[in-house]
Amino acid sequence: MESFASLLMKNGRLRSTDALEIASRPASISRGQRALGCILAWALFGVVNVRSGVMILGPNDVGQANVPTGATNAVAVSFGAFHVVSLDRGGAVFAWGYNSYGQTNTPLGLANVMAVGAGRYHSLAVRTNGTVVAWGHNNYGQTNVPAELTNVIAVAGGRGHSLALKSDGTVTAWGDSVAYGLLNVPVDLTNAVAISAGIEFSLAVRKDGMVAAWGRNDYGECNVPAGLSGVVAVAGGGVHALALKRDGTMVAWGNNDNGRATVPANATNVIAIAAGEATSLALRRDGTLVAWGANTYGDISIPPNTTNVVAATG
Repeated sequence: MESFASLLMKNGRLRSTDALEIASRPASISRGQRALGCILAWALFGVVNVRSGVMILGPNDVGQANVPTGATNAVAVSFGAFHVVSLDRGGAVFAWGYNSYGQTNTPLGLANVMAVGAGRYHSLAVRTNGTVVAWGHNNYGQTNVPAELTNVIAVAGGRGHSLALKSDGTVTAWGDSVAYGLLNVPVDLTNAVAISAGIEFSLAVRKDGMVAAWGRNDYGECNVPAGLSGVVAVAGGGVHALALKRDGTMVAWGNNDNGRATVPANATNVIAIAAGEATSLALRRDGTLVAWGANTYGDISIPPNTTNVVAATG
């Protein structure tokens, strides 16, 4: 199976055509898996299992588990604090849940989308032409997309900042310009192939498999372990971080309350990762899941017989 991680590394970086390929294929289904697989996404307070639609596990206090009937054929899902953004096969975006800041009010006319992202109370979308649309809470300017930003292939959102990965391997940040140096993208960060945003910190993977981290570091979430290499994907949680290596192993660092940064021994042959505010998730090559960390809302209680999972996101 050509995994999401291997697509990221194709020709050294993710091209816009690769992003479209990821969005158009049935979740990178491998031999032995049914064409109807499931995409699993990890939220700050819940989990989504997409199987010809979306099933959300966890609390539903603000409607985050009330999946719109039109949100079918999902190929990507992203979570904010209490809202969900999904992308379907046709490039249409659906959003639901907590909406006090308009984060689920998908802009009229938004179409031809190839990637989505969600910050704590804001939402992001990348069109196939490489431009970005953002909406929702804007107290830090996190939805003020830079006018010159083009050729984007991926986005990510934190509490008050947003990130964009461009096809040339550069990363752009905007939003909160005061806290923790969130907009100070490392000057030596080039040839990036993947990005992720924690609540108040950011992560990026370079073409050479090295990780860059910047922003809040109160719990060591930006202290990338010495010698870490061969990384193909990263995930930022509340105050902890995860990295997936090319050999299918994982590394975690930062705050370890509830064991969120303690990788279980059975997290092997991993092909995708995701991090919630206090939780961690690994998708194994055989389509099974490993979850650890806080379980306040059943966040790590994977339902029995949850198999044939083919993609994971946060």
